[in-house]
Amino acid sequence: MNRQEKNVSGGLPYLDFLRFLAISMVILIHVVSGVADTIPERMTETQLTVYRIIKELCTPGVPLFLMISGALFLAPEKEIPLSLLFRRYLRRILLALALFGTFYAFLELSVTEQSLRPLLLLEAFGRMLAGDSWAHMWYLYVLIGLYLFLPLLKIFTAHADAKTCRYMLLILFTANSLLPFLKQSFGLSLGIEFPTAGIYLYYFLCGHYLHSRKLPEKKGCRAEILTLFLCTAVLLINGIFGFGLSMQYDSPFIVFASMAIFTLAGFKKPSWRFCVLLREHIFAVYLVHTFFLNIAYKFFDLTPLIGGGYLLLSVFWAGCFALSLLFAWTLRKIPPLRKYVL
Repeated sequence: MNRQEKNVSGGLPYLDFLRFLAISMVILIHVVSGVADTIPERMTETQLTVYRIIKELCTPGVPLFLMISGALFLAPEKEIPLSLLFRRYLRRILLALALFGTFYAFLELSVTEQSLRPLLLLEAFGRMLAGDSWAHMWYLYVLIGLYLFLPLLKIFTAHADAKTCRYMLLILFTANSLLPFLKQSFGLSLGIEFPTAGIYLYYFLCGHYLHSRKLPEKKGCRAEILTLFLCTAVLLINGIFGFGLSMQYDSPFIVFASMAIFTLAGFKKPSWRFCVLLREHIFAVYLVHTFFLNIAYKFFDLTPLIGGGYLLLSVFWAGCFALSLLFAWTLRKIPPLRKYVL
């Protein structure tokens, strides 16, 4: 989703489509979670259920971003020496955190304390360093960790054949998705300890694997369609009947749904000029979109609930997207921001 990926995404319109789909999902997640997670007492049980289902259906948005990054950064033709890694890629994420993460932490502190004391900005900077900024900024901290492992990952992908890559993905999936799901849902656990943490490395490598596969032109995509249908059905049934299955990023159903969406886009190869034009703005849109939602929800008490909770969801999504895109376009007109951050 980052501007720094643009130089290797030419001729890959399906990745631009996936970027657009992913940011659309992420914005809709924050449209509904900004209400359901903050003022649930003002919602009916039906509204809470619908909002929870929408959030879970859109959860593949972030995995798609990670898979796109893996597809691009782990491409064999993309060379990333350590000097380039630190000078360009890591620096860009660190500057984005320093500027936007600190600003959001500063806003939160100033509103909470109802003051602008001299050391407030310094405290906000400290909170940003500790990962205590607005919730959506967590993704940038994950990117830093993945980027630090990038040289090692490129060595692995450069020498691993498809079978070895599938084996690694199986281990990561088992350790970070399947076993945690079985333990949380059914109380089943194994004493094996895996030296991995989090599902994000899996998505990163999975994006590379799926992107590098040679898909026969005549091959159908029935398996992917069926997988996506079944995962969607499970998400709906779980939400409607309240079975309590976790549908976070490490859920097997989210994993398989994300992989199916990614693969289906590769099969169909959608080419929308609009998505190509958006490519350079997606990262900035991600950084700023929650600003407009927080302004609407917290300062003006404008939420989708004012229209019954359902009809205005699309209005809030489209409005947030449009304002974020306009603001992102404006910010990118500032040369230092465009060159070093956005």
